[in-house]
Amino acid sequence: MSYAYIGRKQCGCVVAAFVDNPEHKKDIAREIAKWIKEGLTIERVTDDYVRENFKLCTHKESQNE
Repeated sequence: MSYAYIGRKQCGCVVAAFVDNPEHKKDIAREIAKWIKEGLTIERVTDDYVRENFKLCTHKESQNE
């Protein structure tokens, strides 16, 4: 089973994903740091979960975000 890190917006939409590959630890860390700065919640999930839930967010963002 393969895993990935996802970035989830406050509305619950999964809007970012990066495959958890030990050979790319620095790339993963750099990308996740960006997501955190953008206010995303980070989770580690299966690749199947990403395929089923990754989508373009259609929720309107508040001006405070």
